[in-house]
Formats: sequence, structure tokens, C-alpha cells
Amino acid sequence: MTKETFVYNHFTLEKVSDGVYAAIATDNGGAFSNSGIIDLGDQIIIFDTFFTPQAAIELREAAKRLSDNPITTVINSHWHSDHIRGNQVFEQFDILSTTKTKKIMMEELTKQMKQQQDSLNEFINHIQSLENSLKEETDVQRKISMQNQISGYNYIKETLPSLKLVLPNIVFKDYYKIEGKTKSVELISYGGAHTKSDLLMVIPEDNIIFSGDILVVENHPFTLDGNLKDWVSTIDKILNLSFEVIVPGHGRIGTREDIMTLRQYLTLLIEYRQTNDEKDKEKIKGVLTDNYNSWGKPEFFTLNIENKGKEN
Repeated sequence: MTKETFVYNHFTLEKVSDGVYAAIATDNGGAFSNSGIIDLGDQIIIFDTFFTPQAAIELREAAKRLSDNPITTVINSHWHSDHIRGNQVFEQFDILSTTKTKKIMMEELTKQMKQQQDSLNEFINHIQSLENSLKEETDVQRKISMQNQISGYNYIKETLPSLKLVLPNIVFKDYYKIEGKTKSVELISYGGAHTKSDLLMVIPEDNIIFSGDILVVENHPFTLDGNLKDWVSTIDKILNLSFEVIVPGHGRIGTREDIMTLRQYLTLLIEYRQTNDEKDKEKIKGVLTDNYNSWGKPEFFTLNIENKGKEN
């Protein structure tokens, strides 16, 4: 992997291989998750479209600057908003997902977007409340975190009134391949993991995987819409694939070691949820806290421990 990078407002573009770029979300932008630009030699594939149209527009312009080849296809790794709300920027292109992901998008996001648009004034008031709290905050790290949050929320606020749900127009169950002139991409779904349906994208010529949120690096995963046992099973299948680099849904570009680290985290979380012994729970919680206390998204750790999701 080269160290060549290009800095944008919403992401840092890292060249992973010839024609393969990872768009790693900045902390204070409107991306909120990672995306990818893949030049197949005669066409460009976009992997995930960020949380806001502003970030997606920047992603589209980056793709145009990188190559004269046309964008043809957009991939949605799963249904969560931070990976698909930029779809409207790519509406003229084919958008692919699993059949189940499209179904969940229709069921969940149609009402979610309407509720948020109807509650725009409340959201604006919430941002103002955060800005007021920021003025009183004295902890440096907490202050930076709040500034980043406010910045991201303002991007959401700007385009929320014009936001629309653009659904995939091509769906598949578990495998789909796109052939290009110089390389190809394989879309693989092992079923549920982070959500009820997740896909990953393999670039076999380069031994690169774009994983969506099946893998996050140095961030606590959001587990409330998934199934931990299925997630571990999916990770085991990925570990049997040939790859050297994996671009996660959140966090820096990772390796096989990073996906093993997440597997260990999820396994400990399974043990925590299954045991009824309070001493064992405290012991496992202590290990999780000690081993992963430097990870981002600590609020997800609290949710994961409380297990208020739909699993089980």
C-alpha cells in the first residue's frame, strides 16, 4: 500500500493500490463512514456513499479527478444511513445491494427520513444546545469531540430538507461480479453480521477487501442491529479469503490482524451476554474495558454491554 493521500473536507483519500482508493472519513466532516473508489480500467465503482449528500458530492468529484473513466455502479454494503444517504448524488448510476438490504431500506429508512425531516426544528435546537454546552466545556478532548459532532450535525442539517431515499435498482442474494478491463470486483454476502444482511467487496487482482461495517478498526462496533454469532461466523469466512488489506466501514485501513482483534472483541461480548454469573460478567467487562479503552465510539461500548438491540 502506498502512502499517497489526498485531503478533502469530508474524507482523506488514500491510494491502496493502482486504481483503488479508500475514502477515510474525517472526524469533523459529513461522511461519518468510509467509502471507496475503484477504477476497473474502463469504469469506476463507488463503494458506499457516506451519510450526507455534501460528502457524496465530494466523493463523486474525487472520482472524476482520479480517472477519465465513467462512474457506472454504486455498491451499498448494508442499510445503515451513514453508508447510503449519499445515494441521491449517484442516482443516475446503477446501485447494487443484497435483496434483503433493499427491503430493509424501504421498511426502515422511508419512515426514518420522514421522521427526521418532520423534526428538523428539534434537531436545530439540539445543535444549539450542544453549542451552548461547548462554551462551558473545559476538558480538551471532550471539547474536540463536541466540536466534531456539531460540525457533522450541521452538514446533516443543511441537506436534511432536500434529502431523499434512493434505493438500489439491482439486487442479488449472495454473489455478484463486475468485470472490468484491468480488474474486477466480487460482491459477497454471507448473510447477516453487523446487520441482517451485509456484503463485502473483494478485488482479487489486488488482494483487497472493502468490508463495510463487518469490520471496524480501533472503533467499538455498533452491534444492536446484528447477530454476534453470525458476525463471528462471517469473520471466519473472510479470514479464509485471500487478502492483504481490508478497508473497514469505520477507522483506518486494516489488516488480517485487525479483523482478528474484532473477532476477539465480539467473542468476549458473546461470553458476557451468555453468562448469568455476575462475577464472570464483571471479569469479562473488565477485560473489554482494559483491552479496548483507546477505541473510538465509546458510546457504542455502553450500548453493546447493555445489549438493548434486537439480537437474541
